[in-house]
Amino acid sequence: MKSFISTSELVDGGLIFLGIIIEAFPFVILGVLISGFIRVYINPKRLMRLLPKNPLLGCMAGSTIGFFFPVCECGNIPVARRLIAQGAPLHVVITFLLSAPVFNPIVIVSTAVAFRTLPIIVVLRVVISIVIALIVGLLFSRVKKTDEWTQAEQIHKQESDHTACFHHIDGIDKFFSNAISEFFEMMRYLVGGAFIAAAIQVIVPRQILSGLGKGTISSILSMMLLGLVVSICSTVDAFFAVSYSGQFSPLAILAFLIFGPMVDIKSLLMMRTLFKTKTIVLISLLSASLTFLSILILHVYLNLSF
Repeated sequence: MKSFISTSELVDGGLIFLGIIIEAFPFVILGVLISGFIRVYINPKRLMRLLPKNPLLGCMAGSTIGFFFPVCECGNIPVARRLIAQGAPLHVVITFLLSAPVFNPIVIVSTAVAFRTLPIIVVLRVVISIVIALIVGLLFSRVKKTDEWTQAEQIHKQESDHTACFHHIDGIDKFFSNAISEFFEMMRYLVGGAFIAAAIQVIVPRQILSGLGKGTISSILSMMLLGLVVSICSTVDAFFAVSYSGQFSPLAILAFLIFGPMVDIKSLLMMRTLFKTKTIVLISLLSASLTFLSILILHVYLNLSF
């Protein structure tokens, strides 16, 4: 760790901060527009009828929603808020949040382009991400009192306040008023998360992580930690990850590609608008454990090293 930060490092930190904001910005916009559309044009009762009552089928439905809403983890938060406001079950929302950043056409194509010499990376990234999302979702399907795990009370209060303020408008005006309100709510957390991520990257030299790339376990854990810290949107993270090919094994890079979109600093802060702290901690621990276990199984039991 460094005792002081030079001017050049401050500049680097500023560039990293701006880079995260610029990457995430268009997807936050798309996410709040989708959220506004769901609020204004989709009947909550009809939405609930479309979701299967069976927990496994509900989680499977949640894991496919992201394919039709191709945004990164930042843009998925407003959509998840809307699903909670509309009364969607907790396990459906969590499965959607964990799988959507990877199981969408933009991310699949970008990963395929970045790893065109290793197409198996694309398949494993999508399959393992969906499996982890389903497992975590199914575990949360056993929760009985959803309000103890989500910010549903706060979300519904904001919904009531918004309705009271804009009761005199409808249709397209209500759509945009909702989108604008949610945009500023999301940007508060995005800016905070981007600042923390940039600060950590400046304070902690990259060489520390690179030096951990020698052992199997240490390389997997260090790449997962990198995914947590750098907070790159899943739509472009494959191009960042491929630059580490000379220092880390493909399996360690795969751990980065799976864990980063599920849990990173900016999305953790944005999740505060959705869940209680204990929910965020549990989601993070489960996602980290299952990612590490999945990569270890590929290495040890399947002897898969590419």
